[in-house]
Amino acid sequence: MNECRPLHKKIVIDGHEWTVPNEPGWEEILQVVEPMRHQLLANCATSRECRLAAEQLRKIFLQYPVSSKYYDDSTQTDNAKHNPNLIFKWG
Repeated sequence: MNECRPLHKKIVIDGHEWTVPNEPGWEEILQVVEPMRHQLLANCATSRECRLAAEQLRKIFLQYPVSSKYYDDSTQTDNAKHNPNLIFKWG
């Protein structure tokens, strides 16, 4: 039997909507990330500060298997970098 479920789901935490793959475990990650996202990104005044904020969030996402597998990490191969399933592509 084929199971139909959406590829992504929306989760709203403190008024911020996240669109993530429809897999278990995202709620836990986003509960950790959301307060930091709001504080770090709301207070960055320069591009350097925003890059540092994104790097801090990246470290959190890489700690969880469910989010790290969707992360475009610079240590990955060229094939992995062009994977359309990746949802994190920090510049």
